[in-house]
Amino acid sequence: LLILPARVLARAANVSTAGGEDEAGLLFTSGSPGEPKGVVLTHRNILANPRQIDGVLGDLELKSLLGCLPLFHSFGFTVTLWWPLTGGPQVVTYPSPLDPQALGEVIGKYAVDLLVTTPTFLRMLMKRAGREKLGGLKMVVTGAEKLPAALREEFAQKIGIAVHEGYGMTEASPVVAVNRPGAEKAGTVGKLVEGLEVRTVDEGTGKGLNRGEAGILEFRGPNIFPGYLGRPDLTEKVLRDGWYHSADFGRLDLNGFLTIEGRRARFSKIGGEMVPHGVIEENLNEWLEETKKGRGGGYEVMVTAVEDEKKGEALVVLHSCELDEVAAERALRKRGLPALWMPKKYKLVEEIPILASGKLDLARGRQLAGG
Repeated sequence: LLILPARVLARAANVSTAGGEDEAGLLFTSGSPGEPKGVVLTHRNILANPRQIDGVLGDLELKSLLGCLPLFHSFGFTVTLWWPLTGGPQVVTYPSPLDPQALGEVIGKYAVDLLVTTPTFLRMLMKRAGREKLGGLKMVVTGAEKLPAALREEFAQKIGIAVHEGYGMTEASPVVAVNRPGAEKAGTVGKLVEGLEVRTVDEGTGKGLNRGEAGILEFRGPNIFPGYLGRPDLTEKVLRDGWYHSADFGRLDLNGFLTIEGRRARFSKIGGEMVPHGVIEENLNEWLEETKKGRGGGYEVMVTAVEDEKKGEALVVLHSCELDEVAAERALRKRGLPALWMPKKYKLVEEIPILASGKLDLARGRQLAGG
């Protein structure tokens, strides 16, 4: 019996020994809070995440998925390119997520099993494609933004398919957690993929928190990136002893389900209290849906903030549809939102600013609010 080192065997078989921690991909963050950052992904990162996805979804017999997210988007890059290429399901491609009519035709014609999209694009698909074209899907997963409960319920009612919320980030290659049939909990983003650890820390002190306590989320695992391109200063701030210090608030419950409270950039500190923009947006969108005041089909409100001398920050609602400010505030109060969370200003804009990835353009939103 002859035992040889792996490198010797690789050379003998003419197999490349490059890879591992070498750079294999470079993606830029969306830049929704500010300046985009170049995220270096290694061979190990890109190979690890498809296997992690398989660990969650591999037994569901999903034979095909729709690939319409751009490849510069981390979910498009890994989930609709590298996962299929490394043994995942067949991918049916279409060049844009912004054409719901055509996407519905593609899903129906090619009997697509899995749809991965954002809540905004899913809402457009539901309204334009309908049950006839979407009813054959086996699974729908949303990410990039919080899945509104009203959309989840409406989609299940109209299309007859459950929507499962997932969560990820470019720095994690990107999939971190996902709900799936048999292991799901509404309001959460599901359980972590295999091999990934999470902990929560206090934002101010960096001290570790107990399980179930909300704090800044930190992750460690084979899919976590090694650093930002040309920015060792930023890398040092977010990578600490192998842990990636994210920009998201969240908590892990005793059953292993992860809840995302929001991004640090999507909170305002008003009168000493952290106020979540996303919760206000969700309530306004539900009110618009219920009262039929919105036009439907995309973002119609965005909550942002401007500086305020008395309370630090003041909330501003940007809206692209006609909106009665008094009625909106009355609806928010009726839904139980505290007085401190009430927007100070409403501003009509031609359209809500969004990035090519489908996310809200937070930097542009702040500019519009302050203009």
